[in-house]
Amino acid sequence: MLRLFFSILLVIVGFGLLTWGAYWLIKGASSIAKHFHLSDIAIGMTVVAIGTSAPELFVNLVAGIIRHDEMVFANVIGSNIFNIFMILGFIGIFRKVAIRKKNVLRELPYSIISFSIVFVLINDRLFFNKDIDTLSQQEALIVLTLYFLFLIYVLIALRKNPEEITENPILELSLKISWLYTIGGIIFLGIGGFIVVEQTKFITSYLQLTTKLLSLTLVAIGTSLPELTSSISAAKHYKIDIAIGNILGSNILNIMFILPLSAIFDDLNYNNQLNFDYNIMIIGTALLLSSILTSRSKRLAKWEAIFFIIFYMAYMYFLTIRG
Repeated sequence: MLRLFFSILLVIVGFGLLTWGAYWLIKGASSIAKHFHLSDIAIGMTVVAIGTSAPELFVNLVAGIIRHDEMVFANVIGSNIFNIFMILGFIGIFRKVAIRKKNVLRELPYSIISFSIVFVLINDRLFFNKDIDTLSQQEALIVLTLYFLFLIYVLIALRKNPEEITENPILELSLKISWLYTIGGIIFLGIGGFIVVEQTKFITSYLQLTTKLLSLTLVAIGTSLPELTSSISAAKHYKIDIAIGNILGSNILNIMFILPLSAIFDDLNYNNQLNFDYNIMIIGTALLLSSILTSRSKRLAKWEAIFFIIFYMAYMYFLTIRG
């Protein structure tokens, strides 16, 4: 029992290291990018976006290296579900989640289309009559290519419409301090990712729980902390478009960059029992798009935000029953 308590404590420490590591990485790498005269737009779409999703990235890289494939998929799926239903739902209760910017409306349809493409690619038995479901190295390269094409498209669109950008300017530090932040952030992320993966393995074994359950819940929520804090911070300052952009951008990054990156060195085996959860992720994104398109004010109503949270709670209850 003492060993279990110690493992849970280590997981909390691991999440803390992941969150601080992401913060340091964003701060240092963004400043380095400024030294190379990259625009705030480009930095926000690349360095900041990847930094915010760095906990998912490092946890998945560690899980992929030690062949913990189920955690790789469950982590990004669970994180995306949490982002859509809980973070957006929470913000929607206290702030009017109104969308005015074209870049956010671009990301919603792309999310649904890209998530559906990956769903087809990983369900080999269902769509291609194969013996095993995998995300192969070749498929990973296809998905990464689609992500970078979308990234280029968005960057071009933002250059043509600079009024869509409202983020704060990137702070430029000295090059030495910037590198210290960046290296320190990477070290924290690496250590934190290793701790979370290893201790989650022990907890699942000790409590006789499935890796799928803990990865969809505990690990997914823990790695979503940077998205949670950055979105709440943006919402507090009434920058709702930035908050929504953070969430949608993170969700796209998780599925279209972090997931295929985990499969770039070796094929990842997919457990098709996660199809239910994957569809919940797509449905959540479609519900958000539907709410915005059918609303004259282009916003998520408060009752819809409450529904999102209740739905997530019900989903969590279902997971505990399913195991």
